[in-house]
Amino acid sequence: MTTISLLRARQRPVRRGYAYPVWQFAQSGTLPGLEDVLGDLKRFSPWMQAHFMTTGDLRLDGETPLNALREGRVQDVRRAAQAFGEHGAA
Repeated sequence: MTTISLLRARQRPVRRGYAYPVWQFAQSGTLPGLEDVLGDLKRFSPWMQAHFMTTGDLRLDGETPLNALREGRVQDVRRAAQAFGEHGAA
């Protein structure tokens, strides 16, 4: 995974480089499945991608995509990401 595919925080300047939201990482590196999910959300801004990841989703029974990824539910989160922003029934 390239670090450019990760969400970058731009609220505050950092002395060197970029600041990355900590929720993107697991103990062994980036959260498994995150790169694929962010790829599914590439049509949205980084802020909307972060909103998707940290907000409950009806397609995930109200759970946040972030927690679902932590549980290993990569395909469920990808389906929710692919439908993100669509109007209509979940």
